[in-house]
Amino acid sequence: MEKLDTIKEKMIKLNDLTIETKGVDMSRVIERLNRIAKLKLDDFVGLSEGKFEHTIGEMFSLIKNLEGHLRHFIELSESLKGESVEVNLEKNKLAQDNDELNKKLHAIENSTPLVKDLEKKLDLAVEEVGKFRSLYKAEADKAGTMRADLDTLNSLLAKTKVERDDAYKQIVLLENTLGSSTKAAKTTNSN
Repeated sequence: MEKLDTIKEKMIKLNDLTIETKGVDMSRVIERLNRIAKLKLDDFVGLSEGKFEHTIGEMFSLIKNLEGHLRHFIELSESLKGESVEVNLEKNKLAQDNDELNKKLHAIENSTPLVKDLEKKLDLAVEEVGKFRSLYKAEADKAGTMRADLDTLNSLLAKTKVERDDAYKQIVLLENTLGSSTKAAKTTNSN
């Protein structure tokens, strides 16, 4: 019901509108006018004056109604053409935006490494870390062995120093004892 009211309102507004004949097939219009001209006037003249006026009134009202519908459809057609152009422009813009986004997405996909590549790199890194840990452990074991050897050498050195000091003391003691015995023997021989 609302649509009918809207159509009636548009028809009232359109009654004073002039129609452009641009794009109208004039040959069809002339053909229709010739058909109307061929109608016999006797068909209408034989009618009573009231009936004739009524029939003419109905024809004019029908023509006016058809003219309103025609204007409405012409306006609707122009409006739809405009909307169609706008929709096509928007569609083209969206297609361009879509293409640009697809290009950006493709560039991002190409520039970022794949998950498989990252997993491979991670596995290699874990393997390298394992190698470094085992190498570190081997070096730590070697350092521990070297410390133990160094401790052994230090204790042997300390023991050797003590033995040397003891030997030196014995030499000094022997020299002193030998020196005293030699003095005593010389004094006994000189006497």
